[in-house]
Amino acid sequence: MLLNIYSLQKDGIRRDAKSVSVQTPNGEITILENHEPLITPLTAHAIRVVDASGTEEHFEYAGGFIEVRPFPEKGGEVNILAK
Repeated sequence: MLLNIYSLQKDGIRRDAKSVSVQTPNGEITILENHEPLITPLTAHAIRVVDASGTEEHFEYAGGFIEVRPFPEKGGEVNILAK
C-alpha cells in the first residue's frame, strides 16, 4: 500500500508499506493492505512501518490524524498528518 506522512516540522515521507501501526485514543491499530476506509486521531507515539522486505522503521510524532482510503493499484493508501 502507499504511505504518505505529512508534517509541518519535517520533510514528507512517501513509500510503499506492507503494514503501518499507530497509536489512537482507543489503542494501537495496524493497517494492512486493502484495509477498510478510516479516519481517526492519533496520540503521541511512534509510527511503525514495515516494508515488503520486512524492514521495520519508526517515526516519532506528537499526535495528528490518519486517513485510510482505497487505492486499488497499490492495495490502499494511508495518509498521516503528524505533529
